[in-house]
Amino acid sequence: MADLPPLKDPLSAPEGRGVPADHIPADHIHVDLWPHPLTSEGRAPQITLPVTGPMRVSAALDAAWPARGALPLSVTLDGVALPPGAWAHTPIGPGQRLTLRARLQGDDSNPLVAILTIATIALSAGAASALAGSGALGFAAGSTGAKVIGALAGAAISTAGGLVINALVPVRDPDGLVPSSAPRTDYSLTGGTNRARPYAPLLLTFGRHRVFPDLGAKPWTEFEDDDQYLNMSLSFGLGNLHLDIADLRIGTQPLSNFPGATAEILRGPDPTWPANVDTVQGAALEDTAYVLRRTSAATNRFDLDLTGQLFGLDRRDGDPYRLSRAIEIGYRRVGPGGTWTRQRVIVRSKKDSPRDAIRRTIRIRPGAAADWEVRVRRLRAPSGDAHEVDAITWTALRSFQADTADYSGQTRLRLRLPASAQASGQLPALHAIVEHHLPHGTTRTARPRANSNPAWIALAFLRGDRIKGRLAWGLGLPDARIDLPGLRAWARWCDAHSLTCNLVLDRKLPAEDVLRTICQCGRASLTWASGKLGVVWDDPATPATALITPGNIIAGSLEITWSGAEPADEIAVRYLDPGADWHYQTLRRTMPGITTPKRTATLTLSGVTSPAQAATEANLQAARQLYHRRRITWEMAAEGLSIARGDVVRLTHSLLDGGQTGRLVNVLPAEPGTARPERWDLGQRFEIPDTETWYAMLRLGDGRLITRAITADGALVRPARALPEDWQHDETQATDVLWRVYPGDAPPAPLRIVGI
Repeated sequence: MADLPPLKDPLSAPEGRGVPADHIPADHIHVDLWPHPLTSEGRAPQITLPVTGPMRVSAALDAAWPARGALPLSVTLDGVALPPGAWAHTPIGPGQRLTLRARLQGDDSNPLVAILTIATIALSAGAASALAGSGALGFAAGSTGAKVIGALAGAAISTAGGLVINALVPVRDPDGLVPSSAPRTDYSLTGGTNRARPYAPLLLTFGRHRVFPDLGAKPWTEFEDDDQYLNMSLSFGLGNLHLDIADLRIGTQPLSNFPGATAEILRGPDPTWPANVDTVQGAALEDTAYVLRRTSAATNRFDLDLTGQLFGLDRRDGDPYRLSRAIEIGYRRVGPGGTWTRQRVIVRSKKDSPRDAIRRTIRIRPGAAADWEVRVRRLRAPSGDAHEVDAITWTALRSFQADTADYSGQTRLRLRLPASAQASGQLPALHAIVEHHLPHGTTRTARPRANSNPAWIALAFLRGDRIKGRLAWGLGLPDARIDLPGLRAWARWCDAHSLTCNLVLDRKLPAEDVLRTICQCGRASLTWASGKLGVVWDDPATPATALITPGNIIAGSLEITWSGAEPADEIAVRYLDPGADWHYQTLRRTMPGITTPKRTATLTLSGVTSPAQAATEANLQAARQLYHRRRITWEMAAEGLSIARGDVVRLTHSLLDGGQTGRLVNVLPAEPGTARPERWDLGQRFEIPDTETWYAMLRLGDGRLITRAITADGALVRPARALPEDWQHDETQATDVLWRVYPGDAPPAPLRIVGI
């Protein structure tokens, strides 16, 4: 059993300024762009900008959102709100997080009030009952008012996690892929085989994997000199020039250990290699009567295999001597008027070793592709002399037909193996290491290279691959429908955490299932939150974007449920380990306090071939089951539209933490003639010990989340820094600001949003 690290809550990482964003390049800044003032529509949370020298926030703003025009914005740097006048003077450096959010516009009225008025009118007209059952924020209703009705009537934000409850990243099933319809082919050395799969999809390899190719045609044998050769056409599936094949083996032995064996990679069609060969059995030639067989239709070449023993024994000393016999081969086209073409063949024993078996292949090209009758006979009956061995057998008739299959975009292997190369009898399976080269980046012209990053594999599948204008695999989406910035950021995060996906697909599957499996390897899941197909991933460094309190939860809607299922005592994960010659290995994580596990949950990590990645997955599954067995749901008004799946929020409620929370009553200006900041009236009196550091987390009226250190000042509190200059605008009042006060070591619980 691997030495796994201690369990910890995947959301327990600290956040705020100074948190290492290890998926951001060292010379880049991170930008979270919210182009819609009320919802997450069009949100681009994973933009990164290079920093090549001194940079100000205004320059970063122009680079991240050049088309914003005169749109009013709220700008936050590492959680600190910046007034417009400070944008041109505030420096920004590598590793910092910049949040850009469009602000509500209006003259003397608050647009949010107008939207809620529309919602009230619609509700009074009876529309709510028709919409409440949808339970979704983004249904196609056509107006912002209808979307708000959806939020008011039926939207529920759910947080859950772990093995027993569905989470942000779907739980794997015991056989490895989600759902149960996913592929189950075993590509370990102990279970792999070469097989024919008529009418099934071609193999598709992602990343780097040991692959047992399919039989591309029926194998066939032929005699050449003293050896019998096995000829095989094997298909490694789709990939063509972008598929690398190495480390060819038969069973456990490298192909180089088989003398005389040859292998050639075929990219696309090859008319010189016969792949459409049918074989029928002949018969022993026991007299001079004809033995008649028939070729397959449209045969343009046929081979006859003759075997036997033919020698005599000297009556004086018993030494063997050579014998020869004449064989007649005839063939004609099937149908009326077909005339026989005859050919005489002499069969003789070997000069140096007459006792050895005779093996000979006769090749005939009739000159046309047709259905042929073939007959064979001896011109002389077998000898009755007791001192002679005279046995000849027509072993097989092979029909060769033109191969009209289209191999465009495919990679095949031509294998020729002599029987003397220790391959007689049952041939062990042939296999090889296959690497699929894919573009490493979002540019379609990027040069393909060996790639196991789940993000680039997912992007390749989203774009799909076309062969002669037809979609061969993948979704075939244009870039306009793919969240390219999000995939770039996910790719960097996967690289930073050494997450890979190495997978072989061999059957027809829904595209969603394939993408879900790829995403699981990168701890991500699919989302349309930005209006484009992208992913959200389980990054423990995700900063909180909202504060949820009784002040913005619709009364009576909060629900807390726990999984009633018996938790597993042990998590066991299976994965293919290339270091163990591609055999399955199992890692086990026993839950804390358990000495003798009675209930083991076993998961197969399809696509995972790294012991370190498998160990982390085992730990994460155990940690989620231990820490995330609680599901919390609630309903919100229009504010809930700005929360997206994958976000992290802070939740405080008397049912959860008994924290002190409420609404801001008033903001008193700074005392004249002093440098002391403003004071806040929170409507409650606090006793804050001088030896402790307390904080107030505030959700402003426009949705921004800020945190300030505070000290008690009688019935008021004094923040370390004042509120942003633009915290109050239009009809926003102090009472629109929600707060939560807490000691420094007890912030509100972070929750991952996994469903809306």
